[in-house]
Amino acid sequence: MSAIIFLSILILVLSLMLVIDISIFVDFESLSASVFLKIFQLTIVKVKINFLTFSYQVNGGKTKRLNLLLKKEEKYLISQIKNNILNKLYYDSISVNAVLGVLSPEITADVIGLMCLLSELSGGIMLAQNDDFEYVYLYRPSFCQQESKIKFDLRVYFTVFDMVFAIILSFYKRGRYVKERR
Repeated sequence: MSAIIFLSILILVLSLMLVIDISIFVDFESLSASVFLKIFQLTIVKVKINFLTFSYQVNGGKTKRLNLLLKKEEKYLISQIKNNILNKLYYDSISVNAVLGVLSPEITADVIGLMCLLSELSGGIMLAQNDDFEYVYLYRPSFCQQESKIKFDLRVYFTVFDMVFAIILSFYKRGRYVKERR
């Protein structure tokens, strides 16, 4: 009887749909970025990246150097996780909010116009793949100050079973890849 209850709870947990919010804030003046990963509105991971010093900080911990050159096995693992996870995600919405102030008001207006055209084009492509997808963008000019900040908000849905399966499959394929290369 307890095994049936355990299996029922396990199936319930594995079929739980996770609501994952990813927020990316890029400041072009300070050449820094912040990435927030939230599950059910609870911040799980906060990464701050500084492009001037090529360093990053995870959850307010120690500052570490960005490793731009990856080994072949690491590249393969990242590509496997990317392929296995991105195929299982259900994209719900994306929001882009930007304040742009470039060298002159004319260039600022041209850049904003180009970004609006690209947003309309990419929004149409995304809506063609998923009818329920919501795409919102807002670009504001800053003619008086030269400030450029962009914020991306992405909401995806993912089941616990798909996440566990994707991670196990990625590590299994990585192990097989490493053995084949030796």
